[in-house]
Amino acid sequence: MQQLLVLLGLSVFLISCQSVTHKHKGEDENKLTQLSWMLGKWQMQTSDGTITEEWNKSSDSQWYGVSFMVSTQGDTPFRESIKLNYNNDQLTYSPMVSNQNDAKEISFAEKSFSDSMVVFENLNHDFPQRIIYRKISDTSILAAIEGVQNGQTKSEEFAYSKR
Repeated sequence: MQQLLVLLGLSVFLISCQSVTHKHKGEDENKLTQLSWMLGKWQMQTSDGTITEEWNKSSDSQWYGVSFMVSTQGDTPFRESIKLNYNNDQLTYSPMVSNQNDAKEISFAEKSFSDSMVVFENLNHDFPQRIIYRKISDTSILAAIEGVQNGQTKSEEFAYSKR
């Protein structure tokens, strides 16, 4: 009986020493994790060539993206690198476009967010002022840029398929 009490006491002691963490659904996921549907290689065919956008996870708080076009003649008229940062529950989208903005990043702050869509905005930028990503399906996303250019409202959509 004494051995049973010692074992019971030891068991209670060991259980009380364990660190128990209970997480609610989504508690351990930051916004980048919730946007994991964006990761991978995406492509869109146009009459001018193929536009590719590829997203890779650099760390739990930063992704790196690249977007470029290969024309039907085989040259690359457009290329940008993108950082997607997560800090203090806020996302920041920072593209650097070749031959624009003196090769400096332009930051767009998260304006709205859901599991299937994110909108970034920088009203001080010339064009675009908004960048939008929307999940259509596991193999399809719609990216868009919007804003005012030369006094006219303008938008462009990019319907990407997963590769």
